[in-house]
Amino acid sequence: MASIATNIEDENGDIHRFVIYRWPLPNQRDPACLEGLKVFRPNVKISIINPYHRKARDGHNTIRVEGPEYVKLNTSMIDKQCHVCGKEGKALPSCSQCKMALYCSKECQTFDWVELNHRGICKYLKMFSRLI
Repeated sequence: MASIATNIEDENGDIHRFVIYRWPLPNQRDPACLEGLKVFRPNVKISIINPYHRKARDGHNTIRVEGPEYVKLNTSMIDKQCHVCGKEGKALPSCSQCKMALYCSKECQTFDWVELNHRGICKYLKMFSRLI
């Protein structure tokens, strides 16, 4: 078992470090975990069950849960929201390479590629999308 860390934004716009412990290794993932991986991406709303604050070894405050079963994803808008700004749309075009990032406009796509480093992670998202 491992753990993963990411940054999340709360409803007030505040950014927090979020750590999920007991993250299963690739050969240990059950179907529910794989389904969660398919939708865990920018602008997906999550509910965190029984979180607690901890100070990490590097001194940063974190929100921590003991396992992926404590994170519930709201998947109702996954294929209907721009991955940059969260704007809703019925048929948003996706990145032609990874097919995972959706954009409402050329401006959001450019912002993602230039400012949010989609260019740097696109090839990994493409490999990831083949696994799921």
